[in-house]
Amino acid sequence: MNHTFKKPLVTEFDCPRIITSTIARLRTEHLKGMKIHPDKTRSYVQCKHCPDLQLTPNHILECPTVATKLLKMGMVPLRDSLRELLYSPDAPRIAEAVIKTFDGI
Repeated sequence: MNHTFKKPLVTEFDCPRIITSTIARLRTEHLKGMKIHPDKTRSYVQCKHCPDLQLTPNHILECPTVATKLLKMGMVPLRDSLRELLYSPDAPRIAEAVIKTFDGI
């Protein structure tokens, strides 16, 4: 038997557009407020929960506030695997926690 794992496309999720848009933004790392400079570096808006940090794609998934929301939703946030979970059926739940934490990204 040959089984292949198929990553779900954003369009395959039956959820509101804000959820699918958030999943796409997290997967591509193109966030609202992000600036790409001529030297190819990126700068991001400030995290409202961690004032000394920029709201980078990695920080979004590592922010303690997101971890708290995921725990309340019954998920165990292991930050090393959250990026992989963006390609799993649990992606809408992660996006929902991000939206509740940051009011969209």
